[in-house]
Amino acid sequence: MLVNFILAGRLAQIEPTHKMLDSFWTYLVEVARQAFSSGNYRLEDDAAAYLRLSGVRVPGGFLKSQHALWILSSRRLPHQLDHSLLNWIWHKPDGIRYLRAPLPEPQPRHIGYWLRSMNILSRFSSWREIAVDKLNHLWEQRGKEGIWDFGSVISGVSRSIDFPLSENWRQSIKRKQDYSTNILVLLRKYFD
Repeated sequence: MLVNFILAGRLAQIEPTHKMLDSFWTYLVEVARQAFSSGNYRLEDDAAAYLRLSGVRVPGGFLKSQHALWILSSRRLPHQLDHSLLNWIWHKPDGIRYLRAPLPEPQPRHIGYWLRSMNILSRFSSWREIAVDKLNHLWEQRGKEGIWDFGSVISGVSRSIDFPLSENWRQSIKRKQDYSTNILVLLRKYFD
């Protein structure tokens, strides 16, 4: 079952409106409703939802994975569920599963994974409200030239599929252009 959800998550990245995602989205919305039924996220409720809906054990839950978030972001969620889900992910110390970037206070070494996390979360309607302070802070981190640079030897950047855009970062201007391109795309999403 989880392999199918991972594949559906990849499809949601490429073509979020594809009809094949409808059943996956409906299923995960019900899981999310049950996981947040107490008003806050509870892993026990998340894990129990899969067992009730499909008879499958998912003891660690699945909602915190990037694949589930891609699927859930492919359609508009009810406002309260959208807000609860994003607020929970935002405040998890390790952020989105497999990306492991703390979202409210990313370290420079996590910037590649943080930007990828923001790319996913930007598809939810509550993202603007939750991320505004961090995005304002990010804007203020521009260098004198008006572009961003978080360094060249950063854990996670070399393993992130979003970086580098340039063939290599031996020239600092290429690295700065890569960072700036990604950040400006993210900020553009905020204002669209």
